[in-house]
Amino acid sequence: MTETTVGTLSLTPSGQGLVHTKANKLFIPCGNKIDTVNSAGTFAADQAPSISANLSITSLSEWGSYLAIGCRDLTGGESKVLIWDMVSTTTFIDQVNFGRDALYVLNI
Repeated sequence: MTETTVGTLSLTPSGQGLVHTKANKLFIPCGNKIDTVNSAGTFAADQAPSISANLSITSLSEWGSYLAIGCRDLTGGESKVLIWDMVSTTTFIDQVNFGRDALYVLNI
């Protein structure tokens, strides 16, 4: 097997990556950003809409044709789940406040 570099992550990975079956892309959570690799091996950094700097992405999950992004608040505030259509670079479809406990794993 040959190793191939396709890009450089925007930050250190902060959670498990996910291949979304509808988008056929690998989504890699990196702090408060998401990097992607498509089926052709093309890497793209920082693809999701802006996520607050006090949030860190802990997990990703498929939610139908959307991507659910689980985030914990690094300052002790509310954890959130952001729903993204995997297309828009400016807005999320929805946001669910998860309470003050730290959200580490999201499995929808």
